Amino acid sequence: MSTRCLLPGRARSTGLGPLRLAQATGQAAWGEFIALDGVLARIGDAADERLAFQASFPIYN
Repeated sequence: MSTRCLLPGRARSTGLGPLRLAQATGQAAWGEFIALDGVLARIGDAADERLAFQASFPIYN
């Protein structure tokens, strides 16, 4: 599997961030996945408000 960095100057992503975090921190991998799930849940919980805000601006062609 090949990965390609789309942002110049950034480290190339090798995927499985929580597993790499677990290696770096010495924590259990499942704990890192639970933490990631919490972050993503908070982002998703606020999605309706973000979409409503964005939809309040007209689209010009």
